[in-house]
Amino acid sequence: MQCYPDEDDIAIARAVLMYLSMGNLRDANCLMNELKRQVESQELDFPESDLVQFITFLLLTLERDALPLFNMLRVNYKSSIDREPAFNELLDEIAEKFYGVQRRNPLQGMFGDLLKVIIDISVHLLFSIIRNSWHKKTILYRIISENQKHSLGHLVQCNLFAVTTSLLHILI
Repeated sequence: MQCYPDEDDIAIARAVLMYLSMGNLRDANCLMNELKRQVESQELDFPESDLVQFITFLLLTLERDALPLFNMLRVNYKSSIDREPAFNELLDEIAEKFYGVQRRNPLQGMFGDLLKVIIDISVHLLFSIIRNSWHKKTILYRIISENQKHSLGHLVQCNLFAVTTSLLHILI
């Protein structure tokens, strides 16, 4: 597994969607704001892609009772969402948490739990690969490095305890 610079948007989307799939809109917004702040402070370019645009609109949509808009976003950004097979499962969980949408298949919950474990492992591997790939200077690597050095305290203040703990275990 490798993290390429053009996949920064997938890593960002995965982290935000995982928070949202647990019903945690506040920390998902906090994570996006912190990433943008870190990128701006380092004078880097924040990834601009349809997937990042989808995540931005999704965060705004979830702040209100707007299931039709949620469904429209999923349809309009389907090609971006389909870049990562796990995203549709996470979006189903988000629809269930925020709008009470029932899953289509009762077995899907069991497979979803298994998929969530696999995604958690993938995220840890991704951060580990980024940490070990010193020659790669992707935006995500710089953000993680900067967070380790200077702003873990700010991340904790944003109640990103789970992300911070994972990053500390990986980076130390």
